[in-house]
Amino acid sequence: MLLGAALVLAGCGKSNLVTNTATVGSAPAPAPAPARTATTAKAPAPRASTVPVPLPLTAARAAAFAKAVELTGADVPGAHPARRSKTPLAREREAAQCGGRSPEFQRGGALERESLSSGVEVLRDEKSVERDLAYAQTPRGLRCYERVLSRSLRAEADPHIKIFDVRVAPLSVTVAGAGAARGIRILAHVGVPGAGVVVRLFVDAVSLPYGPAEINLYGTSFVQPIAERTEQELLTLLRERARRHPL
Repeated sequence: MLLGAALVLAGCGKSNLVTNTATVGSAPAPAPAPARTATTAKAPAPRASTVPVPLPLTAARAAAFAKAVELTGADVPGAHPARRSKTPLAREREAAQCGGRSPEFQRGGALERESLSSGVEVLRDEKSVERDLAYAQTPRGLRCYERVLSRSLRAEADPHIKIFDVRVAPLSVTVAGAGAARGIRILAHVGVPGAGVVVRLFVDAVSLPYGPAEINLYGTSFVQPIAERTEQELLTLLRERARRHPL
């Protein structure tokens, strides 16, 4: 449900990507919550440590690196792969300037359901990564996410569900030994017409810089956000895999 909206989570208005950029991982469904209050980025700025790139970057090498780093079902105990949704081509093209998508792992049910996924993008160089992560938290970047996500969420929603108040705010997650991953938290309200029930939906999308690559983590949940400790542990795991598989 709402998986198509994840297309925009990889980075609204990204620029300076190599032609052979590889995006591999999963993207979660968007999140509802109160008005524009969400999370404020308080963690230290991420450290884009120098990462050896001994050979020219190619699509094949970028894809192999992404495949070696991304989350697997074993990384999310009790989860199962979610069925991929079909998103209209026109919307995919529109969201291409904002991100991409791949499988997600879901666990739990009803309001306790949560989904987690990952992505890896290889850009031209470390400076391109730094610019991307900085832009995502600017007023212009946040407006892009909010605009595209609002349309996508409402289009993808079940006809028996109504989406209210889609809002986006900056988010930062500290990662031991790596500074912080930066991104956004999407908040909205999900209502069932006639039932008088409205619940909050949260979607976190954060990126950890790793040389010319961005290691992305996505989390979607109802009522309350994915636990910060869970996000920290998964980001640490993904970063360690990146260190073991040189670009």
